[in-house]
Amino acid sequence: MTEKTTMHPPAETLHDNKDVFLKSEFGLWSDREGFEPGEQFLIENYLRPDLKTLEAGCGGGRLLLAMQARGYTDLHGFDYLPQFVEAASRRDTAGRISFRVQDARSLDYGDDSFDQLMYLQQVLCFLPEEADRQRAAREAYRVLRPGGVLIVTLLGLRGRTRSLAFKALLAYQYLLRKLTFRRLSLQYQPWLRLQNAPNWSALWDRGPYVYWFREPEAVELFTNAGFELAAIGSEAQVCEGRLAESFDAFARLPHSGRLYIVCRKPIDGAA
Repeated sequence: MTEKTTMHPPAETLHDNKDVFLKSEFGLWSDREGFEPGEQFLIENYLRPDLKTLEAGCGGGRLLLAMQARGYTDLHGFDYLPQFVEAASRRDTAGRISFRVQDARSLDYGDDSFDQLMYLQQVLCFLPEEADRQRAAREAYRVLRPGGVLIVTLLGLRGRTRSLAFKALLAYQYLLRKLTFRRLSLQYQPWLRLQNAPNWSALWDRGPYVYWFREPEAVELFTNAGFELAAIGSEAQVCEGRLAESFDAFARLPHSGRLYIVCRKPIDGAA
């Protein structure tokens, strides 16, 4: 028998993404374990266990705890919600991971503090403004040592528009925003699911919103901050076991799902 899914709006008004994580999705993001396939691919192929690693938006510590179990030693993570940092610290029973409350847009780590960075779990997609995402990319560049590696996952608009249902939703939202005189890019999408159920307020185009990246602007975000692009792909390339080494090569490949980006900070400090 197929389990019936309860369909209901969130019990509380959600004003921003902090509200979403605290009032609706906290248990899901604080208790999860293990790697997702794309995350595992990036970590295994582009990071080293013996180097100093920082994760942005660590949530309940899922990725860092899994990495610790695989032999990673010098691990650090931050989140802008103290409740997530407390949950992650409790789960780290060995007490060997440094978890801190930080804002990705203004970090208090020193320059060149880390050998490798993880901006996974689509953390940049939850920042509300373009200026916020640019500041976060510049801060990532600042705290990474020259020659260091940054791995990123993002929500990709092209992969999502492969779905006819999502195309229909975009058309509906375009008309609704025109009729209501809302100058909001369709790359800002409301949460379609909350509490493992459809979020019916999305039909009225109500926030909070998550940002879905177009591929050229995703690359530009990091290259403008000073990074060099090392590899890029989508879930289609992860399934094949190899990312493209340039944006031009990636643009000619099949695309599905999230965006996966690998960047390096130039040795000479300038891209």
